[in-house]
Amino acid sequence: MQNVKRLVHWSCVPFISAVVVLLLVGCQSDDQSGVKISLTQPALAVTAPAITAPAITAPAITAPAITAPAVTAPAVTAPAITAPAITAPAITAPAITVPAVPAVVVSAAPVAAGLPIRIKAGATVPYTDSSGNVWLPD
Repeated sequence: MQNVKRLVHWSCVPFISAVVVLLLVGCQSDDQSGVKISLTQPALAVTAPAITAPAITAPAITAPAITAPAVTAPAVTAPAITAPAITAPAITAPAITVPAVPAVVVSAAPVAAGLPIRIKAGATVPYTDSSGNVWLPD
């Protein structure tokens, strides 16, 4: 069944390739076929009359000599500025003592071999065991 599906799937590839080739070949036009119309426009000769502009001369303009008076800026001195001395107060951290933690040893209680452990899953009502502990349902 897999071979048949694969054969049907891949049989489309040659068909699509052939359609693409035929479209590309069919879309190209032949240079010798068809009607060709050519239009030629007559050349228009247009001559503009010669225009001559009269010569214009500008009068000579001379600017008078101007001299600026000498300007001197008064000497300015900035006053001396001193920043006040700032001292940071000494900070001491308080001594911290950490008490020693005693080692905890947990020993597993021996389990009797061969006793099955049963877990009740999917309960919908609370369960009270023989010790009086109430267990909530799932």
